[in-house]
Amino acid sequence: MCHRPDLSLKASRPARQLRHSPSSGRRRRSRELLGFGQSQTTGEPSMKSRFLLALMLALPLALMLALLLPVPASSTEATTAGSMWRSAFFRASLREEAVEEFRSGTELHCAHAAQRRDWCSLYCFEDTMCQLYNVTHPASRPNDAASGVACKTTAAVRPLCPDPFDSVPFLTDLGCLYRDDERRSWDAARNNCIALGGDLFVPAHSEQFIALNSYLFSKGYTAHRWVGLFSSTWIDGRPENDVWNSTEPNHNGDCGLMDPGHLLFDRACDKTYSAICQK
Repeated sequence: MCHRPDLSLKASRPARQLRHSPSSGRRRRSRELLGFGQSQTTGEPSMKSRFLLALMLALPLALMLALLLPVPASSTEATTAGSMWRSAFFRASLREEAVEEFRSGTELHCAHAAQRRDWCSLYCFEDTMCQLYNVTHPASRPNDAASGVACKTTAAVRPLCPDPFDSVPFLTDLGCLYRDDERRSWDAARNNCIALGGDLFVPAHSEQFIALNSYLFSKGYTAHRWVGLFSSTWIDGRPENDVWNSTEPNHNGDCGLMDPGHLLFDRACDKTYSAICQK
């Protein structure tokens, strides 16, 4: 006897319930707290996410603008990488050819370029042109009248020298000097310097003697001048071996004489010449 197949519906298995993962809930809540979620009604980014995005875009732009800001032209001092740059009014007539010059968008960029060069102690920034110099030029005093191009220097303020002394441009390390044009013997010239509060010129090293000698010659001061040298020894006790003229010392005398353009000579001390006093 054949059995009919049972065509009745079998009881379906209970639907598989979707289990809620605690970790997925935590991730969703974290995204909501950080503002990265979407609006529940529109599906668009939330207000918080838009605010954070705008903030992330604005911060780098603000930092870039801060770095590009120039040093104010009226600033008397500027600090770059630990060096103090002071204002120095540099007359065009004294300006030598710059060691390096280039176009610069800001004075800050010019100052950074000067700082990166060990030889640079003076820079000038004018009409987007940055000029770098390897010269020693004193900083201007606060009450100095503006004369020339406003530059920056790492040198100290030009010393205040009492009359009749004055400092020499680019040679401020020599202190205060006075060109005594009166012809006197070496002893009389020295006594006159002492009476003025100084003494005959004595360089700290040979480079100072050569620098002053060259400066006097370049300005047309070619007169021979007594300096503080006696019997091949400077009056501060140091022997002299380096700045003699090629034919000197020839023992024509015991007193030292500067000849602009020809270095150092010895001459009889009773001869009369001009002098250089130093204070």
